[in-house]
Amino acid sequence: MRMKSGQRPADRPEGLSVIVPVHGGRLALLARLLSSLEGSAARMSEPWECLVVDGSPEPEASAVARLCAEHGAVYLSGPSTPAGKRNLGARTARYAALLFVDSDCIASEDLLAAHLRALRSAPPEVAGVVGLTVFTGRASLAWQAAERSRLWAAFGWPRRFARVLWGATVNHSVRASAFEEVGGFEEDRWIVSGGEDAALGVRLADAGRRLVTCPEAMVFHGREHVGPLQMLTKYFMYGQAESFLCSRFPARTRRSVSPLLVAAAGALAGSGGLAAAGRPGRERLGLLAAALGGLALVDAWRVHGRNQRRMGVGGSGAPAGPGRTRGLLLDLASVPLGWAYDAGAAAGALRRGRPELAWRRFQYMGSTEFVPRQPPDRGPEPGPGPAPAPVEAGRS
Repeated sequence: MRMKSGQRPADRPEGLSVIVPVHGGRLALLARLLSSLEGSAARMSEPWECLVVDGSPEPEASAVARLCAEHGAVYLSGPSTPAGKRNLGARTARYAALLFVDSDCIASEDLLAAHLRALRSAPPEVAGVVGLTVFTGRASLAWQAAERSRLWAAFGWPRRFARVLWGATVNHSVRASAFEEVGGFEEDRWIVSGGEDAALGVRLADAGRRLVTCPEAMVFHGREHVGPLQMLTKYFMYGQAESFLCSRFPARTRRSVSPLLVAAAGALAGSGGLAAAGRPGRERLGLLAAALGGLALVDAWRVHGRNQRRMGVGGSGAPAGPGRTRGLLLDLASVPLGWAYDAGAAAGALRRGRPELAWRRFQYMGSTEFVPRQPPDRGPEPGPGPAPAPVEAGRS
């Protein structure tokens, strides 16, 4: 299901509508974001508005409404899903440019102006702009492991790519005309979080539109409110989106053998054999624990090798920093995140009644729509004396 058409794009005046989906427990974070948006808006002359689409329960919903009134933002009571909230905000928005920002972010001073500059300077076929997300605060072990993963790389793509197939809606602007042309975000009933942003990018590309990036359009995302359990939950929800994307875009998928599912099936089969032979439950649990422990080591080594091939650069687009030994330990710590993702993919496939989708993965990258960003011109070759500092070219 996609958004229903609201205000026609031709009726929208020039300006920027910022759309912020919010759910329960985000009141303090939302207050921080709204203050930063006001500061960013003070640096541009364009008209703008902020629409907060809330799914909080009472009495928090009333507190969110009061906060919006204090900051001059439009308060909307919305559905539970992020995609539904964003579609409602887009239907209600006044201006020709839409900017989606998550409630747990802080806007940089140049965020709003940078998005509008990038949209205005782009050719007509460009549908939107993907901004940069910079993570701040203490990086726990869970965060360090996550930021080395390919899944987290999308937040730093503007440092690496000038053009992308899709972008995370934590910081993503789009022309209202292009957004309505493809029907907005798809509101799949099994998606809790994730997947709808990639689907939007694919449908824009299929309609002949493009997405460009802008590193100057920056938001800061704090790490403090996402602990290990929340991180595992995020990966599980992202995994659930796989079945939606694989069923929606089968030509953009590949077969993938999940080590977790293979090991779990083998361990369960072995446990069943031991049970039939009359072996005690402790021995069967030992077999399962040994299988999962061995799998964790193999999986960590596989992930480590992949990260080494990526030239030691972290998922956010910045240098990863740790040496080989520490990198291996971080990759071992990332194994539970990968397993949570695989478990989410299996759960999503079963809920959809398509168990075969548990063995397929959507190709988030590897597409011709990803165009690397060119490094700055180094200028003439240096003469005698110290050479200029090397230019960071991003990940490869």
